[in-house]
Amino acid sequence: MFYLQKASKRIALLALVFALAGCSLGLPATPAEPTPDLDAVRTEAAQTVVAKITVEAALNPSATPLPPTQTPLPVVTSTPLQPAPAQPSVTAQIPQATATRKSTWVVYPTWTRTPYTDAAEFVGQSPPDGFKIGPGGDFDIVWTVKNVGLRPWNTQFYIRYLSGVKGSDATKYMLAGPVNVNDTATFRVDMVAPYEPGNYTTTWQLINDDGTAILTLYLSFSVQ
Repeated sequence: MFYLQKASKRIALLALVFALAGCSLGLPATPAEPTPDLDAVRTEAAQTVVAKITVEAALNPSATPLPPTQTPLPVVTSTPLQPAPAQPSVTAQIPQATATRKSTWVVYPTWTRTPYTDAAEFVGQSPPDGFKIGPGGDFDIVWTVKNVGLRPWNTQFYIRYLSGVKGSDATKYMLAGPVNVNDTATFRVDMVAPYEPGNYTTTWQLINDDGTAILTLYLSFSVQ
């Protein structure tokens, strides 16, 4: 807009100059020249001014204010926060037993233990437990046992020393003769009491003909 106003003033000034030049005050007559076309002159002057303005604008781009370009800001629409939906309360449901419990009886087979072929039962002894004897005293133990097994005993059955007071040098006494089932047998053991006073025990076992112990025998006594 500033440059257009300036160009208009220049055009008006040029028109005035041309008008004064047309007056021949005090000057000798000159051959008449053709009258210039004012509209063409004005148009040419205007084009010259516009061209100059264009060149100056190209050389000084910052001098020509450009209309600001405004980028519309995005419209932010605020959405009101919605309250979180209430969570339903969870209650553990324990199923109730409705079925009637039935008692089931499982019948297992009964196993009958097969008894060992040979077995013996204690019947009595002499002297009884707790008897008293002097130091180094000599005595005999007599044990009576019963055959409660499934077969008769032969002369390969015997009693042998196990622990405690051994007595004499003998540690093994063989059966004197066969013993039928439900019959009794007697074993006699030669003993010598210790020389130190005190309470003592002697232990022996009845062994069958295959080396298996089928009965344990013992006697407790005191030396005074």
